[in-house]
Amino acid sequence: MLFFTPIYNILDQKIFVEIFGCGCVPSAQTNMFNIDFNANDLRLIVYNIFAFAFTVFGLFLSKKIENKKVKVIYVLTIFVFNILLAFKICQLYMWA
Repeated sequence: MLFFTPIYNILDQKIFVEIFGCGCVPSAQTNMFNIDFNANDLRLIVYNIFAFAFTVFGLFLSKKIENKKVKVIYVLTIFVFNILLAFKICQLYMWA
């Protein structure tokens, strides 16, 4: 997720803000589609999808772990870490 963030920031600045608007001032918000959806909302969706995908990948990798308790702790740790990471990234890079 950390490797994707610089690429996403460039795409966000060059493309997504132009299409969806930045969400800076909601009352003055206009975007290409004239909808109540902005680049901040897209970022939240994308990073939550990444967190879910990495959790599924961790679940796939945990098949080799024999102890069920360790497997559950492993997958939950991956899930919590990725959700917290996505939350922090979204906080840092939201258009204010």
